[in-house]
Formats: sequence, C-alpha cells, structure tokens
Amino acid sequence: MSITDMLPSYRKSHQHVTDRIHQLEAARDNAIAQRQYDTVSSLGNRLVALYDTRRYLNGMIKEIERYGKRI
Repeated sequence: MSITDMLPSYRKSHQHVTDRIHQLEAARDNAIAQRQYDTVSSLGNRLVALYDTRRYLNGMIKEIERYGKRI
C-alpha cells in the first residue's frame, strides 16, 4: 500500500473531526448561555485536543498531496 492510498482515510478522519468540533462548539455555546461554566471548561479542553488533531490531519493531507507520488 502506498502512502497516497491512505489519503481517503485521512480525509474521512479530518471530516469526522471537523463535524465533532462543530457539535462541541454548539454544545459549548449552549453551556455558556446557560452559565454552566464547568461544562464550558470541559468542552473547551476537548475542543483544544480536537483542534490539534485536525491541524495534524490537515498537515498530513497536504504533505501526502504534495510529496506522496515521490515517496
């Protein structure tokens, strides 16, 4: 299996993480409106981890697109 064969899997994972981020952002906004600050903090920590994951996946996708055929 070449590295370029993994590209669809990375894209699917990236989309899943992005969808989950949108869900958690909506939940966080709702918790802010209801003044549930412990929930806001917990959701914020989870969002930071997902942002990092999305940034990593985005970087991997770009690297595969750029250099994948040469590997």
